[in-house]
Amino acid sequence: MYQKKIVLQCACHFTYLGLRALINNTFSFHNVNVIGSSNSPAKFASDVSEFISGDIAIIALGYSDYNPASLINLVYGRLAKVPLSSRILLIGDPSYLPRLQYYLGSLKNTWAFIDISMPTRQLQQQLHHAASMHTDMYQRSKPAGKTLTQRELSMLFRLLNGQSVMQIAEELSISEKTVSCHKRSALVKLKMRSMHPLLVDNNGKETLLHKLSPLMPDSPLRKRRFTVPILLEGIDQKTSRLSKRRRLVREFV
Repeated sequence: MYQKKIVLQCACHFTYLGLRALINNTFSFHNVNVIGSSNSPAKFASDVSEFISGDIAIIALGYSDYNPASLINLVYGRLAKVPLSSRILLIGDPSYLPRLQYYLGSLKNTWAFIDISMPTRQLQQQLHHAASMHTDMYQRSKPAGKTLTQRELSMLFRLLNGQSVMQIAEELSISEKTVSCHKRSALVKLKMRSMHPLLVDNNGKETLLHKLSPLMPDSPLRKRRFTVPILLEGIDQKTSRLSKRRRLVREFV
């Protein structure tokens, strides 16, 4: 009898241990092999490359996974590698699901999105239903705007990983104008004027996180002021000595 494979990936080690134990308990009477995958795209791609129909990839999303750059790397760099005959289960905060629709729109094998905050017994039931039922548990509500296509995700993914427009054009055998067109189209859908918000992640700057944060504009958490110490390092060209200086930068969430 074939042993069903489940690849579990989670950036937080403690959450990973809890979910692995929960999955083992959920499928204790089934012929299931749970593969603990590291948080490496290459390792994940290797684990799912041998998937056949019915195998499952379970991805637990953390707070740091919800910014646009991380989602592009997740969807195109990892989830797109899962065969269409297999299933993808996402575990995370459902308040982010409306924004996730923009990135998941081109993936037809996303089977379920499970709320990680639900009680353990209910989470166990959701995992069992998602793995055994033949109906799609993923509620595909139509986003307010257009979703990103696979080609647009591809362009943003390659640009974020250091490739130039010329290199992408040569690799895909298309013109540089076509690459730029896809990039502009993707940025328009994400309501961004440039790649800058994707390239700069300073943990709380509004240009990056307000696109995905479920907090309301008048939430007290959005009005809280933080004073963050930043260590600046510079090299004195005359003395060739490393000088360090600190300054306080006030930023708003």
